Parts: sequence; structure tokens; C-alpha cells
Amino acid sequence: MNGLIVVSVVINGLFALVLGASGEYPQGLSIAMGISVLVSVGGAVLIATGARKPGAILVMIGCALFVPIGLIGVIGGRRVLDKLKREAFNAEV
Repeated sequence: MNGLIVVSVVINGLFALVLGASGEYPQGLSIAMGISVLVSVGGAVLIATGARKPGAILVMIGCALFVPIGLIGVIGGRRVLDKLKREAFNAEV
């Protein structure tokens, strides 16, 4: 698991909780942010259990709503996918 993914999921979760609890934003936005955090957490769990490629993709999708903080998660997910490509290339050689 990439450390950037963990940091991004935690920050995005806290961000969603604070904005949702403030009551100043539309309820639909709070629900969308909550779903995005759940998608990211689900992706992180998949990465931790060994399904790295689908997990990295889910983390990247879940972090897309949180710009610019979500870019941290997208970069982390991209690094996981790059590592998988390098491992597959080295296994072929």
C-alpha cells in the first residue's frame, strides 16, 4: 500500500466529515463526498488484500471529487499501477 493513498483517504474522510457536519453545504454534496470516501476506502482495502489493480483504480475514482487533496490519492494509485507494470515487465524478461 502506498503511503500517499493512506494520507489521501484520511484527509478526504476528515474533510467530508467537517463539511458535512457544518451544515453550510447542500446535503447532496455531503452524500457525494461520503460515497467518494467509501469508494476510496474500499479501494484501499482491496489493495491491502492483494487485488492491487482494481483497488488502485477505485482509490483514483474516489479521490477525483476532492481536488486538489484528491490528487494525492490519484498519484498514489498511479504509483501502484506503475509498480504493477514494472513487476509484469520484469517477470516477462
